Amino acid sequence: MRNGLAPQTRQFAEDLQILLGRTVCDFVKIDGRILPGGTQAIVGTNLSDFTSRPIRLRSSAETPVWIDVSAYLMLDPDEGLADPKADWRDVLDGSRREYRLKQIRAAVRRHPGTAIRELERLGYAVAHPRDSRSRALILRLVGRVPTQRGVGTGKTAPERG
Repeated sequence: MRNGLAPQTRQFAEDLQILLGRTVCDFVKIDGRILPGGTQAIVGTNLSDFTSRPIRLRSSAETPVWIDVSAYLMLDPDEGLADPKADWRDVLDGSRREYRLKQIRAAVRRHPGTAIRELERLGYAVAHPRDSRSRALILRLVGRVPTQRGVGTGKTAPERG
């Protein structure tokens, strides 16, 4: 069974390196090492001994953004590598869906004018909050932007024909 861990570790490290290299990192190096005893392995960024070190992400931020990735693979001495639970894909998809919805909500809060224009383009009628408490909260979140078709003014955007 121990022979099954080394190829799995190498493959996981290679796949993770390709994924990070294509998405968020330049010149990423992911390594994998079998831990003493031969039933566990670690995969991580800039692996030194059995510890991963952070790598810099591709970012337009003024301050550097770093990521430290590590994963442990474990070999069951009786059965080999553990099989995933039957519903693993549903759990992962649900988590991704919730993450995406959270990102959409944040983008709408940061760019309400863009959200309003897109909803109107799709045929929705957008009404701004009428009560002053809601308006004040929105203004604190997004700032007053009176030039964006009514955003921050309490007026509904004019209908487009």
